[in-house]
Amino acid sequence: MNSEFNSQILNSRPTHNARTWVEVDLQALEDNVNAIRSALPVDTRYISVIKGNAYGHGFSIVAKRLLRAGVTIFAVATVEELTILRSLAPHAEILFLTPVMPHEMADIISARGIPTVSSIGDVEFYQNAAQSLGQILQVQLKIDTGMNRLGCAPAEASLIAQKILSSPSLYLKGVFSHLASGTDALFTSTQREAFKTAVLSLPVKPELIHIDASDGFESFEHDSIFNAVRIGRLQYGIEPFNRAIKSRVSVRPVLSFHARIAYVKDAPAGATVSYGRLFTLQRPSRLGIIYAGYLDGISTRFTNKGAMIIGGELAPIVGRVTMDMTIVDLTDIPNIKAGDVATIIGTQGKSSINLLDYAQSVQMIAWEALNSINPRVTRIPVEKSLSQISAQDFLQSSSQVNSSAHSPTLAAPDHPAHSAALPHEALAGDSKVYLSAPARNR
Repeated sequence: MNSEFNSQILNSRPTHNARTWVEVDLQALEDNVNAIRSALPVDTRYISVIKGNAYGHGFSIVAKRLLRAGVTIFAVATVEELTILRSLAPHAEILFLTPVMPHEMADIISARGIPTVSSIGDVEFYQNAAQSLGQILQVQLKIDTGMNRLGCAPAEASLIAQKILSSPSLYLKGVFSHLASGTDALFTSTQREAFKTAVLSLPVKPELIHIDASDGFESFEHDSIFNAVRIGRLQYGIEPFNRAIKSRVSVRPVLSFHARIAYVKDAPAGATVSYGRLFTLQRPSRLGIIYAGYLDGISTRFTNKGAMIIGGELAPIVGRVTMDMTIVDLTDIPNIKAGDVATIIGTQGKSSINLLDYAQSVQMIAWEALNSINPRVTRIPVEKSLSQISAQDFLQSSSQVNSSAHSPTLAAPDHPAHSAALPHEALAGDSKVYLSAPARNR
């Protein structure tokens, strides 16, 4: 991609003027969900994990598309997520994965969340809360088979299940466990067997029985007691995948990350760049200052490391990453100007920076990198990521967009600036979109 076309891309984005944004490819998301479902036994229930602002993609944007794709069971981690999802999905089943704090209990019950039971103490806590509000609360029992985080010991599962069954205020909806390392075949097998033994010891067979998530998907047992899977990062196309997963299901990335160039300047050889003077220019250079810094999600670990794609070419990051801006070297990329697009994660022209490489280059896991993208960064839902459209297709599409009042491929941005109140709201057509939960809960 040459700089002329890069400028045309910039000038053909009439639907937003964000400095920094994430594009969420909703068609890719739906295609991924369908591909995963097709690889599972017909009667297997799909539990979509959308905690952590839907792995950084934008909670309400993702939830609405998953509902459209037919997903009916979700898993969340905070009360804010539960409350927002319930407003969007009145009839969905919503598993609450984390321990509930006492002051959160009324909201959990009001939003009909399904909390996780890890102990007899949890049973008593949920029972008392539900009874005091005159409600029957669905719960799921978690059994710890090797993660050593939440869950009861396998030997305690039958007793705890019996305690739930004896309570007039509780209903045992499901039982689950959590694989510690889905790519470790031997330990995964040990966990599966421990879980199956514990489940078979229960006085009843719950409606949902699940241990598999994205990591263990490739070894899901088709002829077993398991009848549900929890899918998080796989539905977003987040690597790494092992070869077995790639052979069974084809998914593609849903998210790309972009920013505009704020300013272009020339600097002489010998000049130093950014705080701490950690980079010295070895030649007369042209620098680009990007509207994105560590507050937006570009870690300071990218100081003097990594690159962005500008004009279809890789522009190295130079100097320390600052709070709101990052500096790149444009010397070898001609005709770049303020306002042009820098791609941080994604594809522009023939160049790509995939999420896995982006994260591993600074010793992060991929989903950590995604969740580092600040909620202040606008999330823009698209049907096909603009950065992946060919030049001819894009220019044809943009000419159509410029002749109408609204883009046919873009919905309203998911951005906290659109409302000062919580939950944040924006309009997308005639439907209400609840925006992301507060940053402190991510």
